[in-house]
Amino acid sequence: MRPGLVTVAALGMACASGGSGTVSLDGGTSDAGNQAHLDSGTGGSGPAPSWVVVDATGTLVGGGNGFIWWDAGRSVAWAIDPETGLALNVQGPTYYATTDCSGPGYAAALLPRTPFRARGETTWRLRPDTMKTTTLAAKSWVYTAGCQAITSTIAAIPLDSSTLPAPALIEPPAFVPPLHQELR
Repeated sequence: MRPGLVTVAALGMACASGGSGTVSLDGGTSDAGNQAHLDSGTGGSGPAPSWVVVDATGTLVGGGNGFIWWDAGRSVAWAIDPETGLALNVQGPTYYATTDCSGPGYAAALLPRTPFRARGETTWRLRPDTMKTTTLAAKSWVYTAGCQAITSTIAAIPLDSSTLPAPALIEPPAFVPPLHQELR
């Protein structure tokens, strides 16, 4: 059998044999007790490896398969650009309920704890955990070419003081690009 393959028969033998041992990913067995256990193939009983995202120097960025850096001190999930190693400048259009981009501005709803910037701003904003979205009948927006008339209904959050965290958010450290996934 090739290393890394475990057959159902091998698992069944380990469980039914009354103490014959552990089945490892290399197909071997050990006398470590009456259990079928999949490990990293080394015969050890440590935790299974998991996917993480690291930068070019091996510095841990985050877990899973997304390019997210978790700022535990502020409970904020920063999206990191895998090609630059910097925080993604999440910046969408500013929506308005009027046809001339006047009055209160709104952003398309993002998940709470996801930093974003309003169009043309340099300050990071954050949707609070308890903020519910507003259904906005948008009639205009400012995106790439100034104010434009639109007709759209969106789930939105206000661009007012409620989305400006205090103290202000500070961008995460720069990571060395490119970022990549690794099994650790």
